[in-house]
Amino acid sequence: MAEFTPTDAARTALGSVRTLVVPTDADDEGYTRARHAALQLATAQDHPVRVVLHDRSDERWTDTPHPEGPLDAAAVADGERTHLVEQMRPFIEAGVDVAAWYCSVPALTAIITPVQDLGAEAVLVPESPEKPRVMDRLQPGSDAGEQIGRVLDQNLERTVYVFIVKDDGQIEVLATIDRTERPD
Repeated sequence: MAEFTPTDAARTALGSVRTLVVPTDADDEGYTRARHAALQLATAQDHPVRVVLHDRSDERWTDTPHPEGPLDAAAVADGERTHLVEQMRPFIEAGVDVAAWYCSVPALTAIITPVQDLGAEAVLVPESPEKPRVMDRLQPGSDAGEQIGRVLDQNLERTVYVFIVKDDGQIEVLATIDRTERPD
């Protein structure tokens, strides 16, 4: 597993994170990198961090609503998303509280649902998913972090940190209340 390096601002923001939502998919390397970064960050904190994997593998406009979450590994194992059980395993083995959330709308910005429902303080995304969906490509913003940050900023009246895992392993952060430059 690669080493990830948070910026000073990201390290500071992590001090207040208790619930971290991370989008995932069955076979996207960008999301794999984000999960690995989430595991590293969660185990490095001096306080418990719950990680919620927001599974995008079965997004569709039809067949909704369906159970969304949070779901533990046993509940996920009863379903058809075996990849998600495997993705949860490293967190469980590391002693990290991990849950799953099934995405029901085919857009990365649907991550707002678990953030709102769980009161999550942060989201962690890859700078660029390997296989962005059509709806993701239509969203304004230069990367996944800006897309999510914009939607959270428009819909929430509290700070939510958006951590962006760069391709080189650096982790940047932006706060949704202050949409200025990303701090170094």
